[in-house]
Amino acid sequence: GRVGAYCGSIYFSKTKCWVTDNAITGHTKTKNSSRFLFYLLKKLDLNKQRGGSSQPLINQSILYSLKVAVPTTEEEQVAIAKVLSDLDSKIELNQQMNKTLEVIGQNLFKRWFIDFEFPNNNGKPYKSSDGKMVDSELGNIPKEWSVEPIGSITDIAIGRTPPRKESQWFSTNPSDIKWISIRDLGHVGIYIGQSAEYLTLDAVERFNVPVIPKNSVVLSFKLTVGRVAITTEDMLSNEAIAHFKLVNNSYNLSPEFIYLFLKNYDFSQLGSTSSIATAVNSQSIKKIKVILPDKKTIDDFNNLVGSIFNQLKNTYFEINSLSNIRDSLLPRLMNGKIRVKI
Repeated sequence: GRVGAYCGSIYFSKTKCWVTDNAITGHTKTKNSSRFLFYLLKKLDLNKQRGGSSQPLINQSILYSLKVAVPTTEEEQVAIAKVLSDLDSKIELNQQMNKTLEVIGQNLFKRWFIDFEFPNNNGKPYKSSDGKMVDSELGNIPKEWSVEPIGSITDIAIGRTPPRKESQWFSTNPSDIKWISIRDLGHVGIYIGQSAEYLTLDAVERFNVPVIPKNSVVLSFKLTVGRVAITTEDMLSNEAIAHFKLVNNSYNLSPEFIYLFLKNYDFSQLGSTSSIATAVNSQSIKKIKVILPDKKTIDDFNNLVGSIFNQLKNTYFEINSLSNIRDSLLPRLMNGKIRVKI
């Protein structure tokens, strides 16, 4: 990436492609590995090399001026790149598997709770098998189901931001408490366990920042509306994110049900298309109406979807572990502290 928001971002193209004038392409000369070049540039962290006054900029002159130490043989470069690319391939495979599993979960939710084709007592699709439907404020729903505002079935809290001018409350130290933002939500799938920033314990206590418990659903509802995830540990958030805790759970709902409901919810219902980014507030979130199934149906759904989400979570942790290994190996392989046998 040459300029703007993606300045310094590094990508490797496995196939022939074209780029706009916002990017620079690099090709290795004879007896050098292109994949090695990719990881070498990743290790250099080009964000630190950026120039430009009005917006970030990297040009060919900056790149050509960089001094780097590299193995003298292409064979060693290829061997180093293979170690890292094998890890990347496994990460990519896991990410694709999680995307497939999430689609399965989304389709199950839609079939059961939007199309009302959950299995009846005879194992047949409920609605198309003439299941009894009754009128509600959200239209026809199965008999013995109900409609409630989400604020009556969950405890909804909003995050908080200490004064930005007082930098002592903010941290990038992993020993402090993870503090998630809308940007963090944009970089994850179903589960979130990482954040770019942290708050100190003193900040949490001084400004009474609400703690988001493990296995809570979080939702962005300001500026970028509708990003949803489930926390893998106790975390914090800023005031653009709401979190949902199940309280007095007589309906036996699960975080997975709430997650899938919010992922399928049309947030444009809460405001006009032009004002949705500013029209949604915590009160409008609490008033969102949820169609609640009978206990047997939700129990059956939880049992069915629970195994899918367990696999999603396990794969999420494996992706994080592999990413940490890759990120730890990258600088050591590139500076020669670890050598690869050819």
